Amino acid sequence: MSEEIMESAVAKWLKKSSVVVARQIPLAHARLDVVAYDKNRGIFKVVECKSTISHTTVGKTFGQLLTYLAKIQNQPDEFVDAVSDKMMMRFQRWMEATDGGKKIRIELFVALPQDALKNLSSLRDLRKQYPGVGIIRFKKDGTCKDFVREGGVKNHELTRAETRPILLEGRWASPSVRRAN
Repeated sequence: MSEEIMESAVAKWLKKSSVVVARQIPLAHARLDVVAYDKNRGIFKVVECKSTISHTTVGKTFGQLLTYLAKIQNQPDEFVDAVSDKMMMRFQRWMEATDGGKKIRIELFVALPQDALKNLSSLRDLRKQYPGVGIIRFKKDGTCKDFVREGGVKNHELTRAETRPILLEGRWASPSVRRAN
């Protein structure tokens, strides 16, 4: 299975819940696999897809997401510009998404194949090392889930992402732009 197939499945799964989705968003010499805006919660979801089951590569993917977070925190206006180039949303929706041009809220997720999530103690260790990074489980049938099974019971806590507010400092938040309005 390719990461492109996984990206497509994640995008399709996210669209089912009032989410606007874009793929392959360029940001500061990197490419974000999937970025979704959850209209109901007012949150951007950044998803990195990896088709590997290698524990080492899975760990690096968690770290990669924190690198993306640092880029977004350091250049939030570039993130919003890059996403707006790919995501079809009306002005009013952008005003909601950015709290009137003041901030965005982000959740980070790694999408991994089901087989990469079998060792729950390793998964817990990664979550301790990289707190707040959520997990999307990609099943062999091409569907996605926001939980892992532990003893036959759905565990959402282990896969839940932390919401992170990021202040916008760009041209739309500058005093000169506010005065012009």
